Amino acid sequence: MKIEILKEHKSNYPNPIIFGIGELVSLGKVDSDNSGWIRVTTKDGNEGWAPIDYFESAEEGSTGRAICDYTAIELDVSPGEVLQVVKELSDWCWCMNRECKFGWVPANAGIILD
Repeated sequence: MKIEILKEHKSNYPNPIIFGIGELVSLGKVDSDNSGWIRVTTKDGNEGWAPIDYFESAEEGSTGRAICDYTAIELDVSPGEVLQVVKELSDWCWCMNRECKFGWVPANAGIILD
């Protein structure tokens, strides 16, 4: 599946969180604006948003164990770009651009082509 970008997206997170399967993270608040996301702090002290479904237990204020690898890297995109969508998750798309770089893009930044 592909997505054509209709509006620019620039990441607000220059140091995205990364964690691996089995890693413990501190779970913060659930995102009230974007369903399915929770604020986490990784073992290196970095904070960011992660899919709530990526943890065995996901209660605010607790410790969660990751059930899969994750990186919160986002792609900076401009109108007219066409990206390959690898997966969709909670209103975001994990995509690959024409330079073979991967990252998250908000689903509402574009239109699905096929």
